[in-house]
Amino acid sequence: GKEVDYYVSMHDFRRTFATICNLLRFNIYVTKRLLNHTAKPRIDVTGGYVQIPDEELRASMNMIEAVYQGKIDCFNYQSVWAERLKEIKAV
Repeated sequence: GKEVDYYVSMHDFRRTFATICNLLRFNIYVTKRLLNHTAKPRIDVTGGYVQIPDEELRASMNMIEAVYQGKIDCFNYQSVWAERLKEIKAV
């Protein structure tokens, strides 16, 4: 890889990933699953009931991959919603 003059931690990558999920308007429970976080029943009772289909997780990861490939500008909401509609129709 390319050397940089600053330290980048794994948590920096996780923060970036979570921020991209937010910019793509992912459901908070999808973001939690993609980050491998569990819903703690004492804190989030509703989260314990939410079931997320594998297809939705796959579609979400496809969108994140498209962001990293430069195919989606996650700061352009028209681009984001157009891609979300394509992913929803594909499921």
